[in-house]
Amino acid sequence: MVQPATDRRPTVDFDHYDQRIAHRIHDVYRDLRSENPMQWTDRHGGFWIATGYEPIHAIASAPDDFTSGEALIPDMTAGNPLIPQMLQDPEHRLYRTLLRDWFTPRRITGFEPALRELTAEMLASLTSPADLATDFALPIPMEMILRVVGVQVQNMDLIRDGVRYMVDQAGQDTSGAVDAWQGAMTFVQDVIIAPLRENPGDDLLSYLLAKQPEVTELTDDVIAAIGFSMIGAGFDTTYKTLATTLAYFAENPEVQEQARKSPSAQVVEEALRLFAPVVTGRTVTADTTVAGQTLKSGERVLLALPAANRDPAEFAEPDQPKFDRNNVRHLTFGSGIHKCLGMHLARLELRVAIEEVFRAFDHFHVTPGEQVKYVQSQVWGAVSVPISFTRATLV
Repeated sequence: MVQPATDRRPTVDFDHYDQRIAHRIHDVYRDLRSENPMQWTDRHGGFWIATGYEPIHAIASAPDDFTSGEALIPDMTAGNPLIPQMLQDPEHRLYRTLLRDWFTPRRITGFEPALRELTAEMLASLTSPADLATDFALPIPMEMILRVVGVQVQNMDLIRDGVRYMVDQAGQDTSGAVDAWQGAMTFVQDVIIAPLRENPGDDLLSYLLAKQPEVTELTDDVIAAIGFSMIGAGFDTTYKTLATTLAYFAENPEVQEQARKSPSAQVVEEALRLFAPVVTGRTVTADTTVAGQTLKSGERVLLALPAANRDPAEFAEPDQPKFDRNNVRHLTFGSGIHKCLGMHLARLELRVAIEEVFRAFDHFHVTPGEQVKYVQSQVWGAVSVPISFTRATLV
């Protein structure tokens, strides 16, 4: 896959929407990184692909030199950026501060009883064989993020299908994704936000609506953009990380057994390191050098966070699950000012889901004759995990 370096820059034929590499993406990243941690591809108008831990960390930690306005490659926002992810300071700081005050660890911890009840009920309803991606890993974070944001239950299916289309199909159907994006922004404002004005709840959008009188920047368009951003970032990433983790346990019984005997918080951190789902874009603001390569102003860079998390220069035996690693500095949630606001919720959802799966099933494995299916996009991960299981015997 890696082509010889040109006189101008090391060039590869890499497309993060290429479904042919979805099942072996970490092998692809390993090959790219070993050749050069910064390489160029002509796909989607051309961009750099960063696969080394140090260059990715350095770029993510320098928001003035590498802006996030084009975090999506290819872009589908049609001038409606994700907020706050695609903004720069001072606008970014304003909205992030508002959201950080809401996404506190204490508030997120308060969701655990409802999350655990939902998770246990969903697992109890499954019969063997089942698909742990579609029947479990998808609906859990989907329902939770919609509760958090304030989306009415009757809109769940439409929101789910719309977000998944935009996330997974943008590389093949950019114009369709742009149309869907614009439609989603209108839908969030007209169908989701409007009822909350009359009947506010203990949710994020109601909180933002209540802040409007004192924060003039919180227009209806901005609140809609924040809501859509939180929904999109809040379920697809967690769903794919959870599905991929469970798929790995199903395919590797010895690892599943090790995980069952390990502290769940450490299992979650290693799963986050191994199965980071997101790649994200940055734009170079001035000519600079990264990992020996000259990046020019206006060029885009794709930060392959999953590749950074398996860089042997940072992690010993990076492809092996080790549930006793200490001080794991994975980049799954990013780094710097754009570090994921929802990381506490994601960790909670993953921990509760894994604990409840281990409690509900004595053992689970990939159903004979079936195989795990993955999707390759800006959010990589398993989308079908066909398993057979033996249910735990209640004592």
